[in-house]
Amino acid sequence: MKMIKQLILAGMLMWAVTFVHAFTVADLMMSEMQLDACSDQAKAPNSEVRAAIQAQQFETALDRLGEPEGLSGPEQKYLFGKVHYLLAYENVKNRTTVAADDAHLKLARKYIDLAAKQGFAEAIYDQAILFTPPNEEQNKINLLKFAADKKFIPAMLMLAEIMFLKAKTFEDRIEAQSLILQAANLDAAAKIRLASYYLHEDSQLNNVTGYDKDINKAIQFLYSATAKCNSNAAYKLYQMSKSKHKPNDLPASRAIYWLEISAKLNSVKAQGELAAYYHTNDSHDKANLWALRAAQHNDIKALLTLGKMYYQGKGLDKDLPKALGYYEQAYQVDQTNRLVQNQLGIMYYRGEGAEVDFRRAADMCKLAANKGQAGCQYYLGLMYVNGEGVTQDIDTGIDWMKKSAAQDFNIAKNWLRENW
Repeated sequence: MKMIKQLILAGMLMWAVTFVHAFTVADLMMSEMQLDACSDQAKAPNSEVRAAIQAQQFETALDRLGEPEGLSGPEQKYLFGKVHYLLAYENVKNRTTVAADDAHLKLARKYIDLAAKQGFAEAIYDQAILFTPPNEEQNKINLLKFAADKKFIPAMLMLAEIMFLKAKTFEDRIEAQSLILQAANLDAAAKIRLASYYLHEDSQLNNVTGYDKDINKAIQFLYSATAKCNSNAAYKLYQMSKSKHKPNDLPASRAIYWLEISAKLNSVKAQGELAAYYHTNDSHDKANLWALRAAQHNDIKALLTLGKMYYQGKGLDKDLPKALGYYEQAYQVDQTNRLVQNQLGIMYYRGEGAEVDFRRAADMCKLAANKGQAGCQYYLGLMYVNGEGVTQDIDTGIDWMKKSAAQDFNIAKNWLRENW
């Protein structure tokens, strides 16, 4: 049996080596025909529900699933349970509470278990990952094996990594490598994982997987995954292309090409980043196109780009209420983003897009100023000096003015020169 396994692995490795040398790294391209084939792929069942979950639009996902008694198959039961699991931890994630919501958690466990009993591999995987206590490792492994036997790729990959970490013999490692290669033959995401082994991106696994560092092999697996319509692989090629310290043959001049491929393959992150890039480079029609697509999924960079375009009147007619609306939407997505806090603070202070609101301006500017945003440091200084939205405290106001001026913010420097 060991000999058979080794022969199988040897054959799969020969396939991998042949594949890797079939291309010249610098010449990798995606044809329009390949992209068309990706866009023509039939939507998977429940894809809209999964998209809503990915965008953290949980109420939308539940609306599309319908009432619990109407859930027809194991996948719908699973997704219903998954949404409630995410809702259970939503406030924990937002740091407004330290404990999961018990009602949501019970519903999550109930419906994920129901789907698992019907043999749905993703539910079995979540039983292993989400609901198996740390002290029940063997039970976790058994569940992963069950899901892996059903060719559920995340289970195959996680099981292989557990096997790598537990490997005591060469044969153990051969078995883990065989499982990884099986997954890579089936799925683009597994090709990305195999690429990460060749890149040595996980220091914990570098010494146990048995893969020597080989960046060009990694690039080829990423390209193969991209050709299978995987946007994450294209995004990784973009990151590797633009890296200033890249030890690979990917031309830096093609970085935006790969970013655009990732965007065309429906990566919201790539669409938002591409919108920001085109806005910075004055390609406003393209910036608007990609920003609108990504903004539908609440991408922070897309929302910021649209806010800037309406605020500055570059590429779009100047419209301060619309700009404010996009910045407010961005704040709902990420309330810790200093750029959003800074812009909202300034706009509410100036009354841009809405009535002047010193209290709201002060709240936003306190957050942004403490993160080093020179604009809000200046306006917060003004508010303390004038007692607008805060209790008047001239010394505190001067201190904020100095911090802003120290960052070469000219308005603050001029104010200090004239008033202090």
